[in-house]
Amino acid sequence: WEGEVLDCFDDHRIAIESACCPCYRFGKNMRRAGLGPCFLQGTVYFLLLASAFLNCIAFIVTRRHFFLYLAIAFTLSLGAYLGFFRTQIRKKFNIGGSDSAADDFVYHLICPCCTISQESRTLEMNNVQGGTWHGRGDTICVGTFGDGSKAFVSLHPPPQVTAHEPSTRPIGVSDTNEC
Repeated sequence: WEGEVLDCFDDHRIAIESACCPCYRFGKNMRRAGLGPCFLQGTVYFLLLASAFLNCIAFIVTRRHFFLYLAIAFTLSLGAYLGFFRTQIRKKFNIGGSDSAADDFVYHLICPCCTISQESRTLEMNNVQGGTWHGRGDTICVGTFGDGSKAFVSLHPPPQVTAHEPSTRPIGVSDTNEC
């Protein structure tokens, strides 16, 4: 991943989008990763979130535990849904780390905006478009992940070569006296 989960403000635009409209940001991530259309993914996120929120309000108003249980169920469903797709992103693009599917679930339950922001930064910084990882502009992949080689070589500026003064001789004139 590009940065830690709590490095939300490494990219202010993504952080604001993730905090103000996480449904849109999640849908956009899924479209970039090739895991579904933006509108569909964002709508499912919104419906799960709205269901959890409305059941919380219903519990507060009526004090019926049925609504509390529904709110908990929808919240856990939302975390599982988001965590599942985070795991899919990690597997599809071979993103390293010790994160497991359970970690992905917990990250989305505890701080979904920060987690979505981290996913967005990773997908954008590595130029993922339509499910294809194009990579960062500052690294070159040497080998493939399939052969077990994960070596990357950083780009370096070309070496500087000193140039000598050009000769003042006309072209075609040589130093030897050959005919």
